[in-house]
Amino acid sequence: MSPGWTAAGVRAGALARERLGAGGCETIAAQDGLEPALSHLAPSFYARFVRGSRSLEEAAHGTRAAVLWELRVLAGWLPPSGARLARALAAGFERDNIVGLASRLSGRPAPPVFELGTLATAWPRVEHATSPAALDSALTRTVWAWPPAGLPLRDRLTLAWMRRLTAVAPASRPWEVDAVVLMVARDRLLLGGGAPPPALREAASRLIGSSWEAAGTLEELRSALPPAARRLLSGVHRTEDVWRVEARLRRQVEEDALSWVRSPRPGPLSVLGGVAVLASDAWRVRAALASAAGGGLGGEVLDVVA
Repeated sequence: MSPGWTAAGVRAGALARERLGAGGCETIAAQDGLEPALSHLAPSFYARFVRGSRSLEEAAHGTRAAVLWELRVLAGWLPPSGARLARALAAGFERDNIVGLASRLSGRPAPPVFELGTLATAWPRVEHATSPAALDSALTRTVWAWPPAGLPLRDRLTLAWMRRLTAVAPASRPWEVDAVVLMVARDRLLLGGGAPPPALREAASRLIGSSWEAAGTLEELRSALPPAARRLLSGVHRTEDVWRVEARLRRQVEEDALSWVRSPRPGPLSVLGGVAVLASDAWRVRAALASAAGGGLGGEVLDVVA
């Protein structure tokens, strides 16, 4: 392992230790209002990105901007061979920039743009699109061209992002499988269970096969999945609890990532793990802030991701 990768891996481990964790988020979730909840972020790396937030949406965006900033700093520690990994990790933020642009072009509100700096790939080529059609056309000439239309834009871009991340970091392949399982569960159990979109069938076929297409119940879906793909559905017994699948995905990502960060040999997996730990923590912080904004009644999601 090169000295550059070792140094970046050590830095990533330090980043992971900056997370608030379940305990800190439980404290935030119990606050009565957004303002007191934000005050508990003052000692954290989130502080300067959520300071002055006037709404839950602004604060939520700030938590993600904090993670992106740490990723950009970490990218400066990487050797040249780490550029692909850094850009693949940043692609999740680029995805959200594209989704936000599509919303604005359709006349809907959207959050501020994430500043990607040198970690951008397609964003400089698509950000000036002036219509939804122009955006779609621009995307076909970028790394976001696959999969084809037929799914909501965010789902399409998520599939492309997971495929790209797996190509750079094969250890993340279970996350790609989990993302597909989540989409399949929504399609089969929450959206009527009709013929699945061709794009979803194509994306899922190479990861979880096609038996799931005939599933009409949660138990049928669980049985139709390959054994390694069932982990997200374990313990979920009712269709109305499918929302828990995303929370389980987040928790599984965090558990995988923490094991890599704690490796005695820092390197690319440590870097991947450190960023993923921060991203998972930021998701938990957003859930806690939402609970506080609702009066501090406690967020059930925290019980799932703790």
